[in-house]
Order: sequence, then structure tokens, then C-alpha cells
Amino acid sequence: EVRGIFDGTVAEGYMREPIIYDPETISVSGPDSVISQIAFAKVVIDRENLSRTVSGVVDFTLVDGNGDEVDMSDITCSVSEIGYTIPIVMLKDVGLTVNLLEGGGATEEDAVVRIEPSSISLSGPAEILGAVNQISLGTIDLSSFASSTSETFNIVLPNEVTCLSGEKEATVTVTVRGLATKRVICTNISFINVSPGYTANRITQYKEVLIRGPQEIIDLIDSGSVRIVGDLAEMGNAVGRYSVPTTVYIDGYREAGVIGDDYNVVVSLEVYDPSLEENGEGENAP
Repeated sequence: EVRGIFDGTVAEGYMREPIIYDPETISVSGPDSVISQIAFAKVVIDRENLSRTVSGVVDFTLVDGNGDEVDMSDITCSVSEIGYTIPIVMLKDVGLTVNLLEGGGATEEDAVVRIEPSSISLSGPAEILGAVNQISLGTIDLSSFASSTSETFNIVLPNEVTCLSGEKEATVTVTVRGLATKRVICTNISFINVSPGYTANRITQYKEVLIRGPQEIIDLIDSGSVRIVGDLAEMGNAVGRYSVPTTVYIDGYREAGVIGDDYNVVVSLEVYDPSLEENGEGENAP
């Protein structure tokens, strides 16, 4: 077996990984009295201030179990030198971040973000890790919650980069501060893109909508400011009752926004009957 002693140094901010020897073992032949003493082949490598992976060849000596050299004058070895590669990787502490998608009346300035852990210790090739200044965990939509949310993300590393501290996941807690919320009953429900020759009658008569924004703006908003619009472009010539996704609008108050996206409404699609129009029945008829 080939065993090595590293008698050099590694530059600040870098780490030496286990040395690779070629070959890892050698064959020896000679007098049995001498061969029986050999424990391993020893190499000594002296490279200073390493900041990149290096390779080379080095002489070796045969030593016994006490570490003393064995006389090699009567011994034949399968090789005369040992090749080696010293893998050197960069070390770096990198912060974790999360992208915030503004919505629901909140922007990044309204959010307090806490990430646990906030940073991780990495190792990897300098040409890769040198360009990594932070790791983004993913995106959190501020419109998806009212005041606070907590999500766990997988930590995805670049190829050939290793997390020395061992973390594979990070927990992100986002809290929205300085804004108020309010529930508004919306009765203004309409539909667009109804197929020609068909009429859309709403089955859902009202929907509770959660809104958020500055307190002084929220106080001004009532049910008359909120409307729900369902897009029926994908329904085609369907007939029957369907639950359709909608878009919620707050007219006149750009500072406020809608929280959540579960505002589906039920619509009844029917072939247009002019007699119902004359009687004042039906909605969104052509």
C-alpha cells in the first residue's frame, strides 16, 4: 500500500482533500527476510501555499511497521515513482436568500424575512465557488398569505459544490408589517369572453374577498370598490354549470391588493334564448 505524508501548506480560504496516488499499491520482490519486514511504501509531498489542484510524481521508500526504512538494495519494485494528485477546493461562507413577489398590497419593503440557517459553509472548485455570492432558495408570493408564512426549501447547490456544514434544507419565515387587512363581501360578479350564441348566468351570488393595504386606504374600501371577473374564453361551447377561476379587482385604490387566489365562482352556461332577454332574465348574453 502507498501511504503519503503531506509536508506542505494550503493557502488561506482553501482546503486539501485526500491525496490520490497512482498506483495505490505496488508490487515488490526480493529476499523473503527483507520482504517480510515491509509494511507500506511511503511518499513525502512538499508543496507550499496551494490554492488549486496539483499533480506530480515523487520517489518513495519502503518502511516497516515501526516506520523505519527498509534496505531496498536487494528489492525489485513494480514502479520507480509514485504519481499523486492533491485536490484543493475553495472554502466559502455563503448567505441564503429568497425572492419576494409583491402582491396583495405588500411589497418587499413591507416584509421582514428570517432564514434559518442564514448562511452555509461550502467547498468546491475555485472557478465555480468563486462566482457564488449567495444562494437563492426560491420565491414567496406576498399575496398568498395575510400576515405571516413559513416555508421550507431545499438548498440546491451548483455542481461540484459541497455543503460542509451539512444543511440540506432552510426554513424561511416572512412577516408583513405595517399593513391592515379587511374582509369585503363582493356581489359584483361578471364574465367576459362568453361564446357567441351563449349566455352566462352566475350561480355564485357573492364572494368574501380578503384585502390588504395601508390602514387609511383599507378604511375607504367597501363592497362597491371590489369586483370579480371570470374569463370564459376556454369554455367554448360548453353547456352546464362550471366552477371557473376569476380575477379580483379593487377599483380606485392601487395601494391595496387581494390576498389569496381561491376566488372561483360557479357559472351556468346556456344556449342564448332571446325570450329570456326580453323578460330581463340572463346575464352576459350576446
